[in-house]
Amino acid sequence: MQGGDVETFTFASASGCDSLVTVTVNELQSFQTALTLETCSGESIIFNNTELQGGDVETFTFASASGCDSLVTVTVNELQSFQTALTLETCAGESIIFNDTELQGGDVETFTFASASGCDSLVTVTVNEYMLTVNAGNDVQLPLTGTISLVPTLSDNQNELDITWYGVGILAENAHTATQIISEAGTYVLEIQNSNLGCTVIDTVVVAPRDAVTVLLIDDNVLQAPEGYSYQWYFNGELIENADAATYTAQQSGNYWVVITDAAGFSNSSEPMQVNVVGLQNDNEIILQIAPNPSGGVFYINSSQPLLAWELYNVLGGLVLEKQYFNNVAFDANVDICHLPDGMYFLQLYHTSVVSTQHLIVKTGK
Repeated sequence: MQGGDVETFTFASASGCDSLVTVTVNELQSFQTALTLETCSGESIIFNNTELQGGDVETFTFASASGCDSLVTVTVNELQSFQTALTLETCAGESIIFNDTELQGGDVETFTFASASGCDSLVTVTVNEYMLTVNAGNDVQLPLTGTISLVPTLSDNQNELDITWYGVGILAENAHTATQIISEAGTYVLEIQNSNLGCTVIDTVVVAPRDAVTVLLIDDNVLQAPEGYSYQWYFNGELIENADAATYTAQQSGNYWVVITDAAGFSNSSEPMQVNVVGLQNDNEIILQIAPNPSGGVFYINSSQPLLAWELYNVLGGLVLEKQYFNNVAFDANVDICHLPDGMYFLQLYHTSVVSTQHLIVKTGK
């Protein structure tokens, strides 16, 4: 008989009469249960003395109280562990703290944390070293007049940098501009800071003072200043009226100098030059002999007054040769000009009381 069957059976009793037995078969139900378990990635779990891995699905049979089988289907879910990459930055030569660990630039380290599910979470930390460099520029000299520009070379995007200049004449409102226009000599300091990390570097540049204006005495009493400016000549500390050309003819013996001014209004001056005007101070008259002139190799100087020094300039006012005698004053000198190119030169002679200038023609074939 099967569960659910109902059947009547006839039996003979002791009295000879029929005895009827009706049999009903009830079907006992077996239990089927689904169970979900969890384990961390790479780990296992024990169920009913069986080791199960993440992703396993297995059915187990148990005997119920009624003696029938009970089925339990076990599904093991794998809990994912988190793996995260984190990049940090630190200034060159400095360290950074992560999870109570000191890390240097260039370090790569993995840290393990417990997630909410109890599984491991991995964080790989890479520390990049931030290199901040700056070059404020080469040391320079102020021009004869005017200004110069200091243009630094920076290693990073200027939008991320705080720039500060320190030095003579730099106004606070202009100090944070990368390029600076400089009109005064001095030492200038450039400080660069990364606004995100706080890294700071410093560089300096030296701006040397202007050279004095070179004035040539092209004749006994004619003074020549560099071309291309406006001029004002002075005599013994006094302004000379209407003396505003590149050349000036001295009218009397004494100290002369010139102030030159460029188109932008920047000025510079020459050193005072003592000029002896022949005929006004006969006691200072100098008899000079320079030969040969033109010269192709060596020329000779003969002076009636002691010679302290001499300087040879080209027509552009550039100094090409010089000689000083200090305490050993000379009346005669030999000058070798074999290496100089052909052209006109100005020979400036320094005596004990006056300065004189002579033209010299060089013909060396160069």
